[in-house]
Amino acid sequence: NANQWSVRGHLMLQPTEKLSLLLTGELHTEDDHALAIKFRELSFPGTTVPSLTALGQRTNADGSQASFASKVRNLNTNFDPINDRKQYAFTGILNYDASDVISVKSLTSYRNFRAYFFHDFDMSSYLGFPLAETGAVQTSANHWQPVWQNQFSEEIQASIETGRLHAIVAAFYLKENIRVENHIGFDVLTNTDPFRVQFDGKLGVETWAVFANATYDLTDEFSVKVGGRYSWEKRHLANNTGIGTAATGFNLDALQWDTSKSWTDFSPSAGFEYRPGDDVMVYFNWSRGFKSGTAEIGSRRVPGAETPFVNPEKVEAFEGGIKYSAGTVQSNLAVFYQKLKNGQFQRSFPIPNPPFFASTLDNAAASRAYGAEVEFRWQATPELMLDLSGAYLNSKFTDFFSTDPLDPNLFGPGGSQVAPSDLSGNYTRMSPKWVFNFNPTYRIPLDSGANVQLGTNIAYRAKQYHTEFNDDRLAQDGYTMVDANVRYRHSDGKLSVNAWVKNVFDKLVWGGSYAVATSRTIGGTLMPPRTYGVTVGYEF
Repeated sequence: NANQWSVRGHLMLQPTEKLSLLLTGELHTEDDHALAIKFRELSFPGTTVPSLTALGQRTNADGSQASFASKVRNLNTNFDPINDRKQYAFTGILNYDASDVISVKSLTSYRNFRAYFFHDFDMSSYLGFPLAETGAVQTSANHWQPVWQNQFSEEIQASIETGRLHAIVAAFYLKENIRVENHIGFDVLTNTDPFRVQFDGKLGVETWAVFANATYDLTDEFSVKVGGRYSWEKRHLANNTGIGTAATGFNLDALQWDTSKSWTDFSPSAGFEYRPGDDVMVYFNWSRGFKSGTAEIGSRRVPGAETPFVNPEKVEAFEGGIKYSAGTVQSNLAVFYQKLKNGQFQRSFPIPNPPFFASTLDNAAASRAYGAEVEFRWQATPELMLDLSGAYLNSKFTDFFSTDPLDPNLFGPGGSQVAPSDLSGNYTRMSPKWVFNFNPTYRIPLDSGANVQLGTNIAYRAKQYHTEFNDDRLAQDGYTMVDANVRYRHSDGKLSVNAWVKNVFDKLVWGGSYAVATSRTIGGTLMPPRTYGVTVGYEF
């Protein structure tokens, strides 16, 4: 099920013609069971479901073994999942037109978020799912994860508009606090489980940046663009982690992280625009990007470790294209190439004890991607509009070594010596090679002045891998999704009623997949089934 409420309000104040203030408040809540991971298949068929009677745990009424849900969208767990979220935000945008050339804008924002998540990760009717091929008779399969986060940001912009110069100069500041608890065990709510794992921690984020972007019209047809951003980023990590055993009970780690690190970066960009006529624009852009260094909240500290942080990842991108708009036709074509280094990914590695592998956040990968996108819109008649778009993407790793947690060799003799796999040439996650969308709409005018619009959207996505190991068990084959709607708009232009159906043919599509270590199962999240409803709108 899903149970969500949202509200947003705006208040615009305009004391003078040159000064305005937009105040915004928003609130969103969820309290349901809608985010549960669903069972997909066993990691190691034939080894994961032993006799419950032999384990002395719980026996089904008919004496059968533990079972998974018979329908993939359902659950057959011992405990209902929890999804309880609340977030609110306040934003103020102050605009001041200092002159015909310069305008100043201030954007101030505060955001607060808290969430409580709970999952029964074995996804079955068994109270404690045993680890396959390890000899362990019980595991920690219940997961409790509260998250608290708040942030404040301020941005000041100055926009400059002259006959030939169009520029923006700005400064940005952000301070954010994140606190997370990760408890995995049989009794994760009262913390009495001796097998419990605790990965708790806090991450403090502070950053400021200055940036500028300018376009200068050398002629009426040709413009050059330059930009740059200087960033300073700081992270502070404080963790409270530990692991329990049957023999010792739960113990906090003797060493805990409580440390900071900062980074700086300058990211430039440059390009041009050429307009040979009023209907056509040709452009090219080059840029470099920066994703700050960070640390994994709850990461363990081992003797000799120097830092929990990973360094920033950086990307260099090139894009060129052409835009056309004339009469009833609009079209865009873009081609791009980008390369990424120091990619921040989870790297798996073997360990000598159950569950025989672990993972850590690392600057593990490099990748490159290239492709093209095309968009086409045609007002075929006053009533019929046709929208068509398509994209081709080739995105692969060029350097990545990691151990596959679904490699059965990990669980045999010498498993801790299994060498990492070379993932060079594998597709990056969630990277369909082909994407197409077709969105025709037909408007029927009525004698009363009102109109009815018929619309549909046909979307195709090619195969996507949910893991860098390109395992077909953690992937989604190509699929086509169809949505449709009928919208009535009153003659006054204010009232509208829209009846809609999403996923008309009720396609079963995996949005993500996970190899769950604590239960040796493969789970995933599903995109919504066929849903339908009515949306009523009124414009004041």
